[in-house]
Amino acid sequence: MMELAQAEQALRALLRREPANVEAHFQLGNCLYQQGRSEAATECYRRAIELNPAHADALTNLGCALQDLGRLEEAVITLCAALEHNPRGGETYTNLGNVLKDMGRLTEAEAACRAAVTLMPSSPVAKFNLGCVLQDQRNFAEAADLYRAAIGAAPDYIGAHWNLSLALLAMGNFKEGWAEHEWRARTQRSWSPALKFAEPTWKGEDLAGKTLLIHREQGLGDNIQFARYAALATESGARVVMLTYPALAKLFRTLPGVAEVVADGSPLPAFDLQVPILSLPHLFGTELDTIPAKIPYLRADPRRVAVWRDKLAALPGLKVGLVWAGGTRPNDPDWARIDQRRSLSLAQFAGIAGLEGISLVSLQKGEAAAQTRDFPIADFTGEIADFADTAALIEALDLVVSVDTAVAHLSGALGKPVWILSRYDSCWRWLENRDDTPWYPTARLYRQKEPHTWPEVLVRVREDLERLA
Repeated sequence: MMELAQAEQALRALLRREPANVEAHFQLGNCLYQQGRSEAATECYRRAIELNPAHADALTNLGCALQDLGRLEEAVITLCAALEHNPRGGETYTNLGNVLKDMGRLTEAEAACRAAVTLMPSSPVAKFNLGCVLQDQRNFAEAADLYRAAIGAAPDYIGAHWNLSLALLAMGNFKEGWAEHEWRARTQRSWSPALKFAEPTWKGEDLAGKTLLIHREQGLGDNIQFARYAALATESGARVVMLTYPALAKLFRTLPGVAEVVADGSPLPAFDLQVPILSLPHLFGTELDTIPAKIPYLRADPRRVAVWRDKLAALPGLKVGLVWAGGTRPNDPDWARIDQRRSLSLAQFAGIAGLEGISLVSLQKGEAAAQTRDFPIADFTGEIADFADTAALIEALDLVVSVDTAVAHLSGALGKPVWILSRYDSCWRWLENRDDTPWYPTARLYRQKEPHTWPEVLVRVREDLERLA
């Protein structure tokens, strides 16, 4: 970063002497862009383009900066302009493909990325980007082949290993998929940095007489899904201590076989070995037919459940919990784009709200919870402090309908019937072409048949609710 700051200083000095120096404006834009200052970089690229409208590299880099700023339509126009001046710009094609992918224009994105591979046949990045588009189209087999090709050219290509793991897991190839999934520790995840410990990582050796710390990673739903493995570690002879997010700590104290649960920020007891929670399927050699599915493996406080049942008794018909939006992960633009594809607005459920024999109950937390003000839905979420409270409310319901978020996992772990609304480019864990899941026997999947097409999904949900009612 110091070198970039020095380069910026030198380039600004040069431009004071030579304000019409096209290359200096372009390089200053690059310098600012590499520092994460995309808005400032666009000004430099625009000045270079004003001085030389045919500067294809400046147009390409301007398109990338605009993508980072979320100005996707403008980015597409700019990248297409770059291709007019340099029709064989392979990097421009791959950047255009990335923007189109973010916009959900997958057919166009595929065409752009295939052009990039044709123009840059030895580029691992071009193959990787095409793989990403195909994966979003649920063409997991060809995507996996492209990731393998990228890895063949660049063996330490972390992103390719990570995406290969997701494609393999989605296809049910768990043996290879879990092994590749271990590359996640080397990815940059500002929202969930890897925890560091002096104690050795458990690699699958004998656990008899050992204290094993299983520690949290990634999202709340991931931790709920894989908390089931604590019982397997206990059965293998370990004394299990779990380190988890504060919102999950009270709930996880109901896990069978766990000796102690510690919330982030609290002192840890002594332990012999440690392991991140998502490594457990790999270490236990999980295959499709050996997924631990002793449901429920999480439980709600019966006294709290009784309170909720009394409170909900006044609502007519079936009590259906609803979650329509996912949570946010600060400083993670990639996740923000995923969340846009998985989340809905409460207003989109208007066709369900008036069903006879159905009472909707909000389970929504976060910013989206404010949408209940003008909608016919019971909302008691002000009384929910953590996931233990949410679990008690879920137990008092008849059914949960949720987008792919932590509440869906919690409902499945409790053994409660749950209908999961899954975006077209669905998460690997839901596998291919299934409306059920071996992870949660009481879950049913409602998948989008086309990208960004929730209305058809909601029609199916409404019809099934009518039959249920």
